Amino acid sequence: MGGPTGVDGLAYRVDVSNSQSDGYVDDSGYDYTGASAALRYTLSPDTAFTLQSSFLKDSVSSYYGTPLVYDAVIDQNGVQSVRTANTTTDRLVNARIDDRTRRLNYNNIDNFSRADNSFTRFIADTRWSESWTLRNEAYAATQHLDWRNTEKTVWNPATQLVDRSSFFLIYRNDLQLGDRLDLRWKGAIAGRPNTFAVGALYDHNDQIRNSGQVYAVSPTPASVPLVGFDRGFGPDVDTQRTARILTETAALYVEDIFEPLERWKIVSGLRYEQIDVRRRSYVGEATYRKSYDPVTGRLGLLFEATDSVNLYASYSRAAQPVSQLVSLGVSQNDFSLQKGIQYEVGAKATLGGAEFTLAVFDIEKQDLLTTDIVDGKKISSQIGSQVSQGAELAVAFSLPAEWRIDANLAWTWQAEYREFFESLSEKEVISRTGNTPPNVPEWVAGLFIVKSLRDWEFTAGARHVSERQANNNNGIQLDAYTLFDASVGYRWNNAEVVLRGRNLSDEQYAEWASGGGLMVKLADPRTAELNLNYSF
Repeated sequence: MGGPTGVDGLAYRVDVSNSQSDGYVDDSGYDYTGASAALRYTLSPDTAFTLQSSFLKDSVSSYYGTPLVYDAVIDQNGVQSVRTANTTTDRLVNARIDDRTRRLNYNNIDNFSRADNSFTRFIADTRWSESWTLRNEAYAATQHLDWRNTEKTVWNPATQLVDRSSFFLIYRNDLQLGDRLDLRWKGAIAGRPNTFAVGALYDHNDQIRNSGQVYAVSPTPASVPLVGFDRGFGPDVDTQRTARILTETAALYVEDIFEPLERWKIVSGLRYEQIDVRRRSYVGEATYRKSYDPVTGRLGLLFEATDSVNLYASYSRAAQPVSQLVSLGVSQNDFSLQKGIQYEVGAKATLGGAEFTLAVFDIEKQDLLTTDIVDGKKISSQIGSQVSQGAELAVAFSLPAEWRIDANLAWTWQAEYREFFESLSEKEVISRTGNTPPNVPEWVAGLFIVKSLRDWEFTAGARHVSERQANNNNGIQLDAYTLFDASVGYRWNNAEVVLRGRNLSDEQYAEWASGGGLMVKLADPRTAELNLNYSF
């Protein structure tokens, strides 16, 4: 709810929400509580101040995945044997999801994930003139997280048991402070319209973690039957604060939109960052420090071919570290940032009662960490790269008698590692060049139909995702799936009631794979949802 406060120029808004579920897998429920509030004071027609604050508290019992069941493995030499798979080289024989495991959770019974998050902003907006505006945003964020889970469960065909490992504790106590200043100018250059913005950002992120903490790797019992098992408990160990990581980021950026000719626009942006990471150990490790100074940006060209057809082309460049900044250590000290480059061309059009959007893209990520053998020793090298090329099409039709049809199609005709190697042994590596990265479908398609009938609204839709690879070896595939959804809604005065059904055919499918492809996260089964919305 929100509105004026009764004080001249002062308005407010308050939001409170709670979401709870028992989960569709045993002991995978959650409880989310969120609250936010805002005050906006309009000092004058040209100046306003806004104070916003939000808080989120969540408690989750986690489900990490269901083991793929298989009868045997075939190694790279074609030899079949009954043993646990080596996902670097093996292919599975008769891999399947056992229907009895659909709602089973293999996590330790004392698992949890609990977090408290807050985010507060103070924003000042002022317009100096018809051409100049200034915006400043100061912010503060906190996070406290406790985590206790077993994250890997894989089938062993030799013992006919599920082996559980990767017991994991996480502790976080973070404070993030920052300020962002934006100055914008709108006017003309050489008589042509131009919008220019320049800004600066400073961010101070102080994080206390249990990064690098050593603990037992398995719950008790470490191996359980596929069904009818005792989930047991995790090791008797608590989180230990092991490191304090301070990340300071200072950035300068400029953006510009220039119209050199009628119907033509040039869109550009450039960003320079100075990133400084300092890691102080509480358990006797050496202090670590690393700095980066990436320059990233984008350049685009927009042509308004007609009043209803726009064509565009763009180039952008990005950068990221080889792992999360908070996880960097001495072993990554010599590595540079990974580079990302994207080219895209497309069109947006409105023709008659139809809207069309088409985009064709080419994305390459460079300087990936891969395994290499140098002088007989296994080392990590930044020689890897991967590419993704494809197209996306979205079409929306408004038809007579209040019908509407939305359709979308995405085709990724190339998604592969250009150069990438993984360790086969201490003395040998294996190439993944030409392989498809995990969890990337070639096709994604959707069709959605809406029919309005006075105060009623009916919808029906279908979504399709094609087959995906489950690991870098491409020896395990996730099946394609198609989902059907529908809803019926009724509006009466200020109230609206909507009944939604999702996955109506109760399709059993994997959202994604992990653990080298030996475990999959099963998606929601058939689900019904009833919503009541009332406005006042």
